[in-house]
Amino acid sequence: MEEIVTKAICTQPDLGSIMIVSSGQEGIRDAFRSEEVKAALRHRDIEHKGERPFVIMYDFTPKNQRLLDDGVADFVIDQDGFSQGYHAVLTLINYMNTGEKPEEFLFTNITMRTKYTS
Repeated sequence: MEEIVTKAICTQPDLGSIMIVSSGQEGIRDAFRSEEVKAALRHRDIEHKGERPFVIMYDFTPKNQRLLDDGVADFVIDQDGFSQGYHAVLTLINYMNTGEKPEEFLFTNITMRTKYTS
């Protein structure tokens, strides 16, 4: 991930955000610490000079919470994975045991977390 983020920042000077939905989150921190990325950020246009892109991560895990608290990530999308998994299994069990048809949609909570709301 570090190499991908470094290349993106160095070749896309107007890059405004990075979204990561898979593993490798620590690579973003490593890229931000690299001299190559620091130099690229210093050469951004005057409006964003020195600013890094916003970082959005998916899944509110302990690892992502640390990255949020450390200022590496700006936002983490929490999809309430427990409820999604629980309701999927419960729906399947009910259908197999009783023939109860599931609702077309099941809404679960989605929360956007920041270091101020985590």
